[in-house]
Amino acid sequence: MMCAELRVVGLVTMLLAAGCASPSSQSTGASTESQATTATDATTPAPTEVTVLATSQGFEPAEIAVAKGQPATIVFKRTTNETCATEAVFGGVVGTHTLPLDQEVRVELAADRADSVRFACGMDMWKGVIVSR
Repeated sequence: MMCAELRVVGLVTMLLAAGCASPSSQSTGASTESQATTATDATTPAPTEVTVLATSQGFEPAEIAVAKGQPATIVFKRTTNETCATEAVFGGVVGTHTLPLDQEVRVELAADRADSVRFACGMDMWKGVIVSR
């Protein structure tokens, strides 16, 4: 009887370990589109145009890498009314851009911009940064 109990405990332990090691099939809520447009690594040149979604979770992605010394375009798109991110507020000459629901808003950044350009929603709750690399 003791041997059978040990086998059951061992089987349960193996199943739990296998479940913890496998990637989760649950959605994290992040948009596939936003993940695709932000996938960069050290060998991939930074894009000159990036899409940023304004969602109920804020700006996605919140950090954007773009090519240093090149003009860049950030395309904002607000996907919900359940957010305070109804505008993108930049400091300096970039200014404030209203983000209408389900419409793209293109923000052009000059090639001679700072290495990091910060933006936020109008309430300064959701924030993001554009980093030149």
